[in-house]
Amino acid sequence: MEFTPRQLLSILNQLPDAGRYWVGYSGGLDSHVLLHAMAALRAALAPREMLAIHVDHGLSPHARTWAGHCQAVCRELGMPCEVVAVDARPQNGEGPEAAARRARYAAISDAMKPAWRPMPRSAPDGTRGHYWPLHDSHCTDTRRRTDCPGSRMRATPM
Repeated sequence: MEFTPRQLLSILNQLPDAGRYWVGYSGGLDSHVLLHAMAALRAALAPREMLAIHVDHGLSPHARTWAGHCQAVCRELGMPCEVVAVDARPQNGEGPEAAARRARYAAISDAMKPAWRPMPRSAPDGTRGHYWPLHDSHCTDTRRRTDCPGSRMRATPM
């Protein structure tokens, strides 16, 4: 299935109005496509602010290089990018993925205060209608308006 900025705009127009959109940018293919789609929608979404956030989990020896890559791509697109380093070491029997997710959600929540807006993920076909916190499809289902387990982030409009 093809994904276009126009499809993304259609999804965004169905959500409560937002003054700011945060794009979780891991640097992977899905978030790269989403970031470029949001940049293409800049005029259509004006005067809303758009920002990218990259979480450096510190789990790879290449983490700093990857963060630099994300900042460079954002700079090319004229999109402000915040890089947040986290301590993703497991606590209390957590697995590494759960620890990274916990640290990521906490960092995003802190960065987005005092207010945040969920951002739709890249699948426009309705089969994966999820809100965003940082490019994780397990959070906040748009059809049910549920929240991210274990996160301080909530899917309520401002």
